[in-house]
Amino acid sequence: MPRHRAAGAIAATKTGASSAGQAEDSGHRDSALAAALRSLPALYREVLVLRYYADLPDAQIASAMDITTAAVGRLAARAIASLNADLPGADDPPAPRGLES
Repeated sequence: MPRHRAAGAIAATKTGASSAGQAEDSGHRDSALAAALRSLPALYREVLVLRYYADLPDAQIASAMDITTAAVGRLAARAIASLNADLPGADDPPAPRGLES
């Protein structure tokens, strides 16, 4: 399950949409997400890709990036805050990691 809306948007690009209306909406959302991701600093993008696309645990991300697990959490939080500020309709804050349903 996606961890929050950013993960959900990334997951939508992997699974595709089930109807024409969803496909159009998904296309606009995917375009906006891709642009917002490109505007992020490289470290932010790397953390988000490893966490939400590769679905790696923070400890594995920290090891791969040679940073602490706390730094992984901080980078992810900053990246998500930046995406929320850049993406239209991103009014709801994401659920803290581990507390999503």
